[in-house]
Amino acid sequence: MLVKRLLLYLTIAICFVLIAIPAFSANPTPPRNTLVFTKVFEKIADNSWSNLEFPKNIQPAGLYYMELSELNGTVGCWGSKKDPYPDGPNKEVLTAWKDDDPEEGGKADLRLQYRPTKLNNWLELIVVAPQGAIGDTWNPFGLQNAKKTMGQTFLALDNFDGVGLQTPTWSTANSGCTITLYSAEGKKFSVESAGKLSAKWGELKAGF
Repeated sequence: MLVKRLLLYLTIAICFVLIAIPAFSANPTPPRNTLVFTKVFEKIADNSWSNLEFPKNIQPAGLYYMELSELNGTVGCWGSKKDPYPDGPNKEVLTAWKDDDPEEGGKADLRLQYRPTKLNNWLELIVVAPQGAIGDTWNPFGLQNAKKTMGQTFLALDNFDGVGLQTPTWSTANSGCTITLYSAEGKKFSVESAGKLSAKWGELKAGF
């Protein structure tokens, strides 16, 4: 009887794991574990960089999520539908998001720059080269097309004190939104500093 009961418990546990893991993998969500910094932007200049700067709150290398919300007018982010920023070495989901769902099935990324403290200069971490016309590799993702939020997860491999997205406003002069940076934190998402600087993810050669 005891053996049968143990086998039953083991079967239930295995079934739970098999069900739970695919469900988690199929439904990722942006990591809003810890609020780092938030700012209300008003009268955003069309196609300008909307930067969050926090020199007194330097952030370590790790997984982060930058989010736009509370739209006023028309604001978005330039990016690409062609997945220029692959997922992280520990299966971190690095992608653009709309209302907590991966944009374009997880293939889109937003143009993003950050400021590593050792350099004290802005580097484009998610490189999306501007094009002469809108297309799959140069696309404006509008917050006005979302119900509440849009954003981007990214993996910083150096300490940094600023991060920004390039924000089109569709030629408006009085549009704005709130931009917030969250940290995933936790050992699971921590990474070693790259030990060298690079402008884009594809050039990073840190030994994970």
